[in-house]
Amino acid sequence: MRMRNRDRVVALIAGIQFLVAAAAQSGDVPDLPGPWAVGHTEFSIVDAGRDDRELALDLWYPVDAADATGALTFYSLLGPIGLTSSTALEGVPVAGSVRPLIVFSHGFGGINIQSIRLMEHLASHGFIVVAPEHTGNTQFDPSSPDPEADRYPDIAFVIDEMEVLNTTGGHAFFDRVDTSNVGVAGHSLGGMTAQFMAAGHPPFGPDLRVKAIMPVAASSSRLTDAELAGITVPTLLMVGTLDGLQTETIRAFGLIGSEFLYRVDVVGANHTHFANVCDIGNALLDLGIAIESWPAIGAGALVPIYAATCVPPAFSIEEATRIQNLYAAAHFRRHLQGETYYDPYLSQAYALARETDTNFFGGDVPRADPMLCYRAKTTPKTEKFAPVGTELVDALESSSSEVKKTLGLCVPADRDGEGVVDDCTHLKTYKLKGPKHAKVSGIVMSDAFGTLTLDSLNPDRLLVPAHQNSGSPASEPGDSRDHYKCYRVKPTRGTPKFPKGVQVNVSDAFEDRLYDLKRPLRLCVPVDRDGIAIVNPGDHLLCYKAKRAKGEAKHAAIKGQLHTSDAWGAERLDTIVEDALCVPATRVQ
Repeated sequence: MRMRNRDRVVALIAGIQFLVAAAAQSGDVPDLPGPWAVGHTEFSIVDAGRDDRELALDLWYPVDAADATGALTFYSLLGPIGLTSSTALEGVPVAGSVRPLIVFSHGFGGINIQSIRLMEHLASHGFIVVAPEHTGNTQFDPSSPDPEADRYPDIAFVIDEMEVLNTTGGHAFFDRVDTSNVGVAGHSLGGMTAQFMAAGHPPFGPDLRVKAIMPVAASSSRLTDAELAGITVPTLLMVGTLDGLQTETIRAFGLIGSEFLYRVDVVGANHTHFANVCDIGNALLDLGIAIESWPAIGAGALVPIYAATCVPPAFSIEEATRIQNLYAAAHFRRHLQGETYYDPYLSQAYALARETDTNFFGGDVPRADPMLCYRAKTTPKTEKFAPVGTELVDALESSSSEVKKTLGLCVPADRDGEGVVDDCTHLKTYKLKGPKHAKVSGIVMSDAFGTLTLDSLNPDRLLVPAHQNSGSPASEPGDSRDHYKCYRVKPTRGTPKFPKGVQVNVSDAFEDRLYDLKRPLRLCVPVDRDGIAIVNPGDHLLCYKAKRAKGEAKHAAIKGQLHTSDAWGAERLDTIVEDALCVPATRVQ
């Protein structure tokens, strides 16, 4: 019996999730700048409850495109010496929406602008980011007798004050900051501070406003086993393999009790690869201040750090920065904004395929969603896809092939109310032509409908990750999802065929319908396309001929509205009719 009301509710929820994700730009590539311009400002706050303790703050925030004009920010280090941003604009208006807050805590004896590339990157991805300078434990002020004790109340007070600004009419941050949804990141002692905020640090308990943390190159020595086990918010630990604090990071990873726990070890990176020490050193050199003169201006401590971090054969600081930015954006967009699009980036499979300079622990790549595939044609009077050659390597064969033309679009689909993991990433269907295929017999595949034994016939389609947007251009997707090479299939002689009478309810961004499944048409195998490595080699798609059940209305063609974007560019499509339902499948043998 078909539960129409329940299915409609499920479809409505899925549709709302789709629209929310699209509005939040949830498909942005995490190691590239996000869709917002970046603003910067600075001011001080005073904690009257702690002897008028003053904290200097730097803030970065998203900016709407219409307001992205003005002077670039200059980060002052010492008098006229500083860094000019290539991204942040000084004092421009804050983007007109409420955004999650991320607080960054600097290292022992450091400065709050030690990681400006990370701060700017997170702001471009839609976060308001604030970095306090921990008075008494900075490069120029080492006066605190107990800097560790200052850290928790400093961060808690910053969150309090951001809530004051959020509720102060007329302030630039009025109604802009979600202080109930806070991330805390930090480097070294700042990383341990992030753990304090989630675990509590006597006499304080966990700050319940903190919903995710990212300790980088962090100590865990001042937290007990029980305190670490009490951390239940999503946590991403990052450390270099040449950092002496790696052992403390490993200890924390083994004890933290969060359901969402990840560890990224950057192979060859040291303790200072996650700060902008090279930018600072290079700025001094650009001013004509030779390394030999750095001690005379108070930068003597930078000399050995610069040599170990910024000069070959040291691990590339640019690559370390990119990796840090990638995982920070993916982690906080997933766990502060709920964007499941980023789950694949937070997986060992992705790191093995794409981030070979890292060792990744924790997480799991979600299985591919079911896909309802529509035949489609290029919208009249728009530019059509131009054929390209491609090198394809999968578990069945390697071939030089030609991608001929666009055939359709596969849309993430909720099958029988089971939900959708990634409602942003679609699969663009292309006609594929290549050399003759050597048939493979006896491929045993298991999916939600049972087990089938199949023979592969000639491949005829390539599925490419794509984004789709209705009414306006779509952004290009990231590379966390696999490509698929699709082989026509038939049942192996003497083995059971797909049974008759199988029906499924399918809801996607376009429609909600009941379908009769007829037979398997294609087996789609994850494929290495032109050296883009396979993320999840075990994740296949088995595509069935899908026919609308009796009484269901025909598909209402969508014309002129579907903007798609993939690795080969943008194209506008008109849907024609459903082609197949592709479901996740596992190869048994």
